[in-house]
Amino acid sequence: MAQAFSTFYSNSPVLNEVDTVNRESRLRLVAIVRQHLTLCLALLGIEAPEAMPSRRAAMEEPVTSSL
Repeated sequence: MAQAFSTFYSNSPVLNEVDTVNRESRLRLVAIVRQHLTLCLALLGIEAPEAMPSRRAAMEEPVTSSL
């Protein structure tokens, strides 16, 4: 599901959508997918982050090992 949503999000503007009906529908879809992924992760015992870091922040953050 995460991969399918990522493809959708990459190909379909959400916040920049000009058509109000499409934008609202896409925002609802984003909320539903977020809720579902959070639930799936919780079932696996994984805590979902509140927000994903931006690509720039993720690229600038040093990688640390938990080993």
